[in-house]
Amino acid sequence: SAPVVLGAAAAELGLGKIDRCLRLCLQVLRRADAARWRPAALVVRGAATLLSDEGSQAVEILREALRLDPDGAAPKATLRAALRVVKRRKEARDLATKRSFADAAAAYDQLLADDLAGAGAALDGFPALAVLAARSPLYARCRAERGTCRLRTGDADAALKDCAAALYVVDDLVDAHLCRANALRHLGRHEEARRHLKDIIDESWGGSDVRVKHAFEQADFDLRRTKRPDYYALLNCRQVSSEREIKGAYHAQSLLHHPDRHATASPEVQKAEAEVFKRLGEALDILGDPQKRELYDKGFDKEAIHAKLEAAKRASQNHSCSGGGGCGGCG
Repeated sequence: SAPVVLGAAAAELGLGKIDRCLRLCLQVLRRADAARWRPAALVVRGAATLLSDEGSQAVEILREALRLDPDGAAPKATLRAALRVVKRRKEARDLATKRSFADAAAAYDQLLADDLAGAGAALDGFPALAVLAARSPLYARCRAERGTCRLRTGDADAALKDCAAALYVVDDLVDAHLCRANALRHLGRHEEARRHLKDIIDESWGGSDVRVKHAFEQADFDLRRTKRPDYYALLNCRQVSSEREIKGAYHAQSLLHHPDRHATASPEVQKAEAEVFKRLGEALDILGDPQKRELYDKGFDKEAIHAKLEAAKRASQNHSCSGGGGCGGCG
């Protein structure tokens, strides 16, 4: 019967099974002998639509429910709650768009605490929206959006908590995954951020997302930057040192660490000094070349610097060969 199906729909909604809820509501709405249950079915369907993060459509459905049952407590209360949620969500997002991130986070605080916090009385046997919200995509996205705002204010730990709550509800919510990775990077946990994004790329739903790929490349860049040698410190010079000063610093340090100087030392010392001497050569190769030094100062490590310069060289050769006049050696 229609009441039983509607009860099942409300139960599915409470469990976060929105698609099942919507299908059950449609069963009632399509039955010619269930006209008296149409307002109730629209209320449940409107609530499910709102919690699936389709606010404008939900408001239309709930207004139709109120038109059919002007005196019903559930249509009135659910529509009122939906309008408030849509309004507060828009206000929070507008603040974030204006880069007022602290104010936006506070607006999300109010929305989550007052409207999506899991409290409220049932009306006409139908639970309040706030009771149903905690397992919904709407709740997950609001937590992810607040997490992003908190991160932009510098509170990475709070952002991580929001992302965890969002992903507990919707585990493939890309915005929450990206926010989590950015929060980990903010905290200097670059290896963890890279691993998290690599796991997402390996998922069927994440591998084709351009934002995820870009975030992974940035996390990989950050990790490699933290692991690269500090060539300036190795040469005992400053980042603003001139090319002449860098070469002078290399000369001084190479004399100190040259293998011949430690020929009579223990094998352990000889090995350590040989490694330092090798790194000094790498430092001179990178910092003594203006192009390489510029890339190093931007954060690239030795391997990435050589790869970029080699790619630029190939691109230049290809351009020359395609200029119409031919080029020697191209066959």
